Amino acid sequence: MKIIQSLFIIFWSAQITAQYSFSGEVIDSAKNPISFANVILLHTTTKTIYKGNITDENGKFFFNNIEANTYELRVNFIGYKEVSKVIKIEDNKKLTPITLVEDLETLNEIQINTKKPTIKRKVDRLVFNVENTILSTGNAWDILRKTPGVLERNGNLTIRNSSNIIILINDKRVYLSNNDLKDLLEGTSAQDITAIEVITNPPAKYEAEGNAVLNIKMKKNAISGYKGKIGTSYRKARFSSGNINTSHYFKNNNVNLYASYSYSKGRGNRLEEEVINFDQKDTGEKYHSFLDRNSWYSTHNIRLNSEFYINKKSSLTLGGQLYYSPKWKGRNLTESNVLSNTNNSIQSSFSTFNLSENFTKNLGLDITYEWLLSEKEKLNISGHFTDYKRTGNQEVKTDFFDIDKNLTNNTTFETLTGQTTKIYNSQLDYEYKNDKTKLETGIKYATINSESDLKHYILSNNQFIIDNSKSNMFSYTENNMSGYVSYETSFNKINFKAGLRGEYTSLTGNSVTLNQITNNHYFKLFPTLYLQYTPNEAHQLSTTYGKRITRPNYSSLNPFKFYYSDYSFYQGNPKLQPAITHNLELQYSFHKKYNFDVYYSHVSDYITEINFQNNNTNTLRYSFVNIPKNISYGINFNTNFNISDRWSFYTQHSLYYNEDQFTAIENNNQLVKNSIWGYYGYVTTNYQFLKDKSLTAELSFYKVTDGIQGSLTIEGSEDLSFGLTKELFNKKAKLSVQLSDILKSQIVKVSTNYLNQNNYFIDNMETQYVRVEFTYNFGNQSLKKKKEEKKIDEKNRL
Repeated sequence: MKIIQSLFIIFWSAQITAQYSFSGEVIDSAKNPISFANVILLHTTTKTIYKGNITDENGKFFFNNIEANTYELRVNFIGYKEVSKVIKIEDNKKLTPITLVEDLETLNEIQINTKKPTIKRKVDRLVFNVENTILSTGNAWDILRKTPGVLERNGNLTIRNSSNIIILINDKRVYLSNNDLKDLLEGTSAQDITAIEVITNPPAKYEAEGNAVLNIKMKKNAISGYKGKIGTSYRKARFSSGNINTSHYFKNNNVNLYASYSYSKGRGNRLEEEVINFDQKDTGEKYHSFLDRNSWYSTHNIRLNSEFYINKKSSLTLGGQLYYSPKWKGRNLTESNVLSNTNNSIQSSFSTFNLSENFTKNLGLDITYEWLLSEKEKLNISGHFTDYKRTGNQEVKTDFFDIDKNLTNNTTFETLTGQTTKIYNSQLDYEYKNDKTKLETGIKYATINSESDLKHYILSNNQFIIDNSKSNMFSYTENNMSGYVSYETSFNKINFKAGLRGEYTSLTGNSVTLNQITNNHYFKLFPTLYLQYTPNEAHQLSTTYGKRITRPNYSSLNPFKFYYSDYSFYQGNPKLQPAITHNLELQYSFHKKYNFDVYYSHVSDYITEINFQNNNTNTLRYSFVNIPKNISYGINFNTNFNISDRWSFYTQHSLYYNEDQFTAIENNNQLVKNSIWGYYGYVTTNYQFLKDKSLTAELSFYKVTDGIQGSLTIEGSEDLSFGLTKELFNKKAKLSVQLSDILKSQIVKVSTNYLNQNNYFIDNMETQYVRVEFTYNFGNQSLKKKKEEKKIDEKNRL
């Protein structure tokens, strides 16, 4: 009897805990399967989610381990009306197909939102929204070049004539050199970017470093499920290069994950013509050189980000980025003639061959804990770590010839370089926000440790021997402590924001070889002020003020020399001081369509690179220096409108004055002024072809006149580019073709001409190219948002 009772209890328990499975299919009105639709199972009483899933490529879904009960089943997909039904689970079953009906209103709204970038001006920044637009083809560097207020000049990004720009990715600073940063951005797919924030007067929450900030906002998954992208591009200039990339997103109730990888490989080329007039009265010489610079590269970029929702009030975000360039190789050939300054006759010549290799690794790790103290209060605790390593070697051979091309002498030297840099910082931020006011405050601590090593070898009797007089070890340590407070409020038709940031910096540079130690410490206050007045929808007037600092790059403080050739070298400057900038802006917008911006900038102890020719030794030295004053002011204008529902137009123009006052070190420290009026204009237009608007053409043109940088005068240039983008496979894929610099009008002359300094070079970069790109999206691409977020004000469109 006991055995029977036991069996009965076991059987009854199994019935109580029985779990079942069910499956189904989601189709449209034409009975076509709908892939990646959201399928959610909810408790009927509490309306809380019990389980969730998405349909596969064939529109099918499957749930298992479902307890016997009655549930509400909801099915939705972007562009379709949601379906909700009650189902009772008491055994394994297969549901009849669920049909979703198109929501025409939503579809129309989505179609508007997929083609044209928008501009939104906030009280402290300009937001350039590019997600799912024509600009989503290409890479991050391409988007920055087309961002309002940003100009690319000789491979460098500038904002209001300044190249001192801090790049952030999702509010995290990227610590890379200009060349490595460009490689990173060129390897980042434009489809992973939602917006670019242009912050010409950064608020107190941001570091005071840099004249301006560009914040690249990357995509996050907005709904539950998985989606991904794979893409490839091929670029043909003088030589070829290519890129493959992939991105993946996953989100559920507990976690939001993002991962991306890109690999770039190719060959680059740069042609230059250089002339140096060494002034030695009757015995002066002129070096006339032709340079052929070639480079081979392969880079890997990896980004990971994971956001964990611990509970309703707290989340933990872990992120990382790796830039890895295992072997960059350069091969430069320079053919030089030595001419007489009196009659330009050839006196002799020399040929220089430079072969170099570099290894670069940059790893950045971030952690952020966010705690919602209440509905109005939030606390953020974050930390960052950067591990940067770069090693390189170069071998330079020079053959010298007489007037009859007979070999008279030759030299060979080799340099081995290494640099390791570690950056640590931690930050605590508090925010209080209600309907009309916002208060922010926080503290931050950062430390930088950098070690550099340079070994210079000369070839003697077929053997390399170290030259200790040209070798060096340099260590650098910097500590920075800062705190800030920021207050923002709105009343009537006015938005007001003000902030104050204080930063204390202590640094030590130690040239071990020279036994030369440089110490510096200082405390600075950085106020910011923003005022925006909007009397009605037609007019908006705002003004901003900000104080900024530019600290010397730690490698530029290294006093030693790095030789490019027998007659040219770079030398650091341990006496560099931080530069202080005051920015003032006045902005006006008419109907959110015609935007005017008047600005004034004054920089004291401006840091810039200047070349100095020594007419006694016939050498050219490059070095960063402080110049007493830099002044820049001007007026900017941009407007955008739709000529029709298929045709859009955008243009921006800038008229500006720039003045640099610098000390002529090679001429008894005389004060020299270099000034210029300049103009920049940019026009672009897009047109959508075919009934479904799946083919888009873009034509753009820009022109910039001559500019200056310290002692340099940079010749103006133009660019005419054309592109086509075709959406394929039900808009899951894109194929694009771009022709850049069609007229080959970006060959630029950069010259120095004052007192006894007279040299120039003509730079011919690979700006003319053809690029073909293909991307394919898979998974759940329906990033559904609230209805009001889908609607777009046509006045803000490009």
